[in-house]
Amino acid sequence: MVSFFTFTVFVQSVVMFHCAKHSIKQLTGIKKDWIMILTLTVVLIPVTYFMAKDHNDYINFLSFPYAQISAVLGIGLPIILYITALLRGRLKSKKKQKA
Repeated sequence: MVSFFTFTVFVQSVVMFHCAKHSIKQLTGIKKDWIMILTLTVVLIPVTYFMAKDHNDYINFLSFPYAQISAVLGIGLPIILYITALLRGRLKSKKKQKA
């Protein structure tokens, strides 16, 4: 799982770098790649760091038992709502019979 997140961070960083380089070259008209590579490297290092940190936080999030909690809520909450709707319907029908 860690290798999956490492690979996705790498792909996102490379694609972001490549797209930013071509976009800035088209906007500014700069012909030399090394100028853009140096500038973007300085700018995109912190962006890539925060992106990797976000992926690491997500891995830590997945280590908690949120899947089990979500499953219990996903199954239990509709059951509770269904039972509540049934009881409400029975209470309303009893009120109509008394009136």
